[in-house]
Amino acid sequence: MTIENQTDLDNQPTTEEQAALVEQFGAFDAEQAGEPTEQEKADGEAEQAELEQAEAAAMAAELAPMTAYMGLSAIEMAIQGFVHPRFTIPDGRREEVVRECAPILVKYGALVPHWLAQYEPEIRAVKALGGLTMESIGQVRELKAEDAKAIDAKKAANDDQTDAEAALMQPKNPNNALSNHHVCVVGMSESGKTSAAKKLFIERGDQVLIFDPYGDYTEKLGGQQVQTFGRLADLAKAVFSARKKTAGFKYAYKPARKTSPDDLNAFCKLAWAAGDGQHKKLLKVLLEEVAEHSKSAGKADGYHGEILRVGRKFGIASINLFQRGQEVSKTIFDNCKYACVMMQKTSSSAKYLADKTGIPFEVIDKLEKLEYVYQSGKTYETGKITF
Repeated sequence: MTIENQTDLDNQPTTEEQAALVEQFGAFDAEQAGEPTEQEKADGEAEQAELEQAEAAAMAAELAPMTAYMGLSAIEMAIQGFVHPRFTIPDGRREEVVRECAPILVKYGALVPHWLAQYEPEIRAVKALGGLTMESIGQVRELKAEDAKAIDAKKAANDDQTDAEAALMQPKNPNNALSNHHVCVVGMSESGKTSAAKKLFIERGDQVLIFDPYGDYTEKLGGQQVQTFGRLADLAKAVFSARKKTAGFKYAYKPARKTSPDDLNAFCKLAWAAGDGQHKKLLKVLLEEVAEHSKSAGKADGYHGEILRVGRKFGIASINLFQRGQEVSKTIFDNCKYACVMMQKTSSSAKYLADKTGIPFEVIDKLEKLEYVYQSGKTYETGKITF
């Protein structure tokens, strides 16, 4: 290398100068090509960062109220579900909480995801539906509670009415000094049971109620005309009025329809209610076709059973007519002091009655039409109905 060449080398730009030249050339190239310079790039990135930061702040400002609103809605629904279905946060308080809490949520970044913001209408709709559901459940509960109260009130009123009716349907003045006057009259069809009842057990001045399902009592009975009633209510009015006096009466109950055990029970209920242990007259209760109107041959139930077991205390004397002893309650035989046994169709029926009454089988088995064995306690006598 010559000295001249060495001088050229010494005149070469330094590294720093080279870098500056490169930068200048780069700026020139970029300018010629329309590209931003490095400074411009840096300035653009800073500006972009500022823009993104502003957008994030704007997004946070938008999401914060929504986040607060959703939080309050969740709290409200939880209280509705676990405390009271009609609980609501007042609108003014809700707005205050959203306004005051939003900056805190922004500060600590406790926001819902930004992508959820687009579903705000749906979220509000779900909240509204949830509130409606909770309110509906609460309303149903209230309605059920009101229904329960109404049912309880109605039941209480019915109980009061039932108690009042029961008090009205009870006999009065129990009197244990009264004697047992219950009678049973048993015999096959056409043996003369009805005739025996009319001639042996009913007198002119008697107060008599008759259960007459087949209309056998339409003329005079004990010297008095029988008055027939087709409605139990009409009969009740007549009976309660007549029982205020001591004059005799003969009232029959004959519905226009076919009768049932319920009819017998209702009739006996009326007779039971008319009982009075201090009345000067017995109330004689004549019951036709008892077997046909009994639900079973077991223990007598209902008001018929009450009359048989306790009626004597209230001056009630039942006269029970039926065809076969096997078909009626044993309560009749056990509680009737008097028995009128008439002709039996079979020896087995005669044996059954002999066992129940204590009257010898031979005496019962030989009875003919209109003949009877009348038993009082443990004694008996025979006779025949005459006209």
